[in-house]
Amino acid sequence: MHLLDLLLLAVGLAMDAFAVAVSCGFAFQRREHLGALRIALSFGLFQAAMPVLGWAAGLSVRHQIEAWDHWIAFALLVVTSIDALAVGLSLSFLQVEIATPALVIGLVTFAMSFAGIVLGFELEHRLRGRWRRNIQVAGGVILIAIGARILVEHTIGA
Repeated sequence: MHLLDLLLLAVGLAMDAFAVAVSCGFAFQRREHLGALRIALSFGLFQAAMPVLGWAAGLSVRHQIEAWDHWIAFALLVVTSIDALAVGLSLSFLQVEIATPALVIGLVTFAMSFAGIVLGFELEHRLRGRWRRNIQVAGGVILIAIGARILVEHTIGA
């Protein structure tokens, strides 16, 4: 897997975490870099672990579906709300070693999550007087929209 492909994959996986992180930043009453680090580290570790689990699951079924595994990997990778478990499954089908992708995905998610929390905090505090309530509502709507999109894609799109 080429580094550029891996970085683009990691950024794609980190986008949902970034949106959640911005919302977390809105909720902070003061700059809490330690809290931001804890949240970002949790997001990064989880995103790094999920492809490993998907990869391991793929190892157990790879031999049964080798004739069409590339189509499964393709189908999973074209879904816009792809989750890290599906990525790991796809990487297993493509016989890609998992250590480097998991590390890059985790680091990119950590960095984007931390940046999102800081951005959310800064935006909320700069706009506090006028738009505080609207920003919090918008953050909630974004999270609900992400969840609804995933639900629709996995129930109707499946």
